[in-house]
Amino acid sequence: MVKQWMEDLVGFAADEKTIRMIYTHPSDPRFCLGAIRAFEEKVSSEQQKGRITMAPMSWYADFLSRSAKTSCQVKRLGAGGYLIDLENSAGLKDITVAVYLGDVAEYAVRGGDTKSVLEEGWLYLTITSDQQKKRVEVQRAVPPN
Repeated sequence: MVKQWMEDLVGFAADEKTIRMIYTHPSDPRFCLGAIRAFEEKVSSEQQKGRITMAPMSWYADFLSRSAKTSCQVKRLGAGGYLIDLENSAGLKDITVAVYLGDVAEYAVRGGDTKSVLEEGWLYLTITSDQQKKRVEVQRAVPPN
């Protein structure tokens, strides 16, 4: 039961793109070490796939603080395009913005230093450098008539 709960926690965090902290003291190592090993394997697997990041809470505290202080303006550009301006004096590395593109297979991202992932119509844009200001342009491909 503990093993399944831990696996579900990892899956939830990955699917919902949310942060979860776990703190535990196994009550009886004979019963819990297997669950903790399975948890470590699941986290490692999901991290290798790029679905989650496992890091100390101090890293998340810094990230959440920078995220809360990030200025973000999104402007719509015609048929499925966006212009995104981000600013944070503490740096933008790992800050992510999501824009909805709908049912598209192709899109263009201009501005550099940005990782993009398209999932269920949502385009997640993550800044990969620690600059303080960033402009990103997204244009969804228009299907030919």
